[in-house]
Amino acid sequence: MPNKALGFTQIACNPKGAFDALYIPKQGGDIPVELRVPGPSNFDLNIYHINDLHQNLVSHSGGERTDNMALIAAYVAQVREQQSGHQINLFMSAGDEHIGSVFDELLDPEPGHVAISASYHCLSAAGLDASVLGNHELDKETEAAQRSIKNDAQFVVLSANLKGSRFKAQQQQVAIALANGLRIGLLGLSPATDIYLHTQSDPSLTIADAKNCVNQHIKYLDPFVDCWIILSHLGYCAPGQYQRHPSEFGDLELMEQLHHLSDKPSLIVGGHSHSCLNQNQLEAINQRGNCMVVQAGAFAKYLGHARIVKTADSAYTKSACLTSITQLKGMPSLSAAAQRFRKTYLSPLEQRLEHKLALAIAQAPTDSALSIASIAKTRYSSECSLANFMNDAIVAQSQHFAQGPVDIAIFNASAISGFTLHQDLRYADIYSMMPYADQIIVISISGKQLQHLLQSNAQRLFHPNEFIDYGGRYDPNQLLERGFLHFSAQLRYRLKSTKQSQSHTFVDAQFKGEPLDQTRTYKVAITSFLAYGKGFWSGESVIDELAINPFNLAAIAREHGIETGLLYRSELIDFIKGLANKRIDHESGAKLDGRVSFL
Repeated sequence: MPNKALGFTQIACNPKGAFDALYIPKQGGDIPVELRVPGPSNFDLNIYHINDLHQNLVSHSGGERTDNMALIAAYVAQVREQQSGHQINLFMSAGDEHIGSVFDELLDPEPGHVAISASYHCLSAAGLDASVLGNHELDKETEAAQRSIKNDAQFVVLSANLKGSRFKAQQQQVAIALANGLRIGLLGLSPATDIYLHTQSDPSLTIADAKNCVNQHIKYLDPFVDCWIILSHLGYCAPGQYQRHPSEFGDLELMEQLHHLSDKPSLIVGGHSHSCLNQNQLEAINQRGNCMVVQAGAFAKYLGHARIVKTADSAYTKSACLTSITQLKGMPSLSAAAQRFRKTYLSPLEQRLEHKLALAIAQAPTDSALSIASIAKTRYSSECSLANFMNDAIVAQSQHFAQGPVDIAIFNASAISGFTLHQDLRYADIYSMMPYADQIIVISISGKQLQHLLQSNAQRLFHPNEFIDYGGRYDPNQLLERGFLHFSAQLRYRLKSTKQSQSHTFVDAQFKGEPLDQTRTYKVAITSFLAYGKGFWSGESVIDELAINPFNLAAIAREHGIETGLLYRSELIDFIKGLANKRIDHESGAKLDGRVSFL
């Protein structure tokens, strides 16, 4: 959009937020006088930020409840009440507000209730000023995401690079906000990784190149802003560190680009990689000239605070740090406001969920192999009893699939956790164990392709000596993504083990006791996560600096995949409810049976 044709139109901003006005570009419109005039020579801009909330509005640990969202809302309200002079206090999110807690159930309409985004609803009430579309916003399809923005987000939601949807976009590409006379440029970037694009319901949905989008928008809007805030869900990829979502263009590369594009102070509020940056102070790697990168972990465990101060001599100072939710919980000054927020906004949502949260669907698990600690140790490095149970459950449930029964079920290791033992298994416990809203996709795959998949899978296995308990650098309690897969009982295979993961080799496999037939076509149930090639199943040959045999599961799913419309989690719950002994244990299939063995 050339400058001579550039204009702006005003849109609504969150009445509980810090913006005085909000404008978006409009071809051929007027340029408001307040955007023509540079902002104040002195300002103190404070940006409080979160990312990857995943609907963790409330958390429980050791039987104790923490009202994450209420505490953050109370803190933001407190700093805004106490602000004076040239101070501006913004509240921002870098996306992935959804998918990861029982509140996800409210995203689906039910009799007597319309769908509601609990996160957008509460963030609006907390005074959030802006967010960006993360990858998990689209887990329940584009139409649902747009409905949530329209109905529940009073703040502006951004994405400059999400393109081509057949549904009317409720998000904005860029915006300019006014706060105490300061002109703040806002731009959002959605990730190209782990996001559902070109789906059956939205076949043209795609992601444009983030770097080109930044170039385009910064160049024509820079004359009208005093500073930039980029809400980025691209991820943080520092050299030499484990990369949860590897990308050639992440937040550090974005910072370098901004440094050369604009001399205005620029802040990148990041997400996607769940990185805890600048915990005590702004780290050297996260700043370049007038630019800096921040990120606040995930799940509302931290509230970030970035600060940009400009003095009359045009010098800028910048700083950043994190405050833990535990620290906020220990502030007596927040208690009353947090209680009011909980009563007004959280409690009505929880009442809608109460019957599901409290519902016991099975007896208490007692097998220590099913505990959170045990599953963390086995899911990435060996056969896993809970993964066995889940895959076998889907094969059993497939007897009722419209597409007919499947031969094999496959599930990725990174998507499961364990259970709290000796308490009845509730609906909410299934969410904690499997937090993602994956659909079941049925694919057709040849025996030869299946063998190649197994060869690639063998190299994705973590060796125990890679874990921190044995002197390695990986914590199995964290999300580790090499794409290691578990299989149902019909498929049994052998591996030759070594001390190096990428040197694990596939030996042979059997289907129902017979050698894998290279010429046969097998019907396999996988998750939508895998069908879209997530977890490095799109033909990658290097994962986490390890060379592997590439395998493109996504290509097979595109050509020979059928969307069942069934949620994996819902089918699992139905199976558990139908168990004769009403318990997940050895008798019902949660056991090790040697389906994967090591030579």
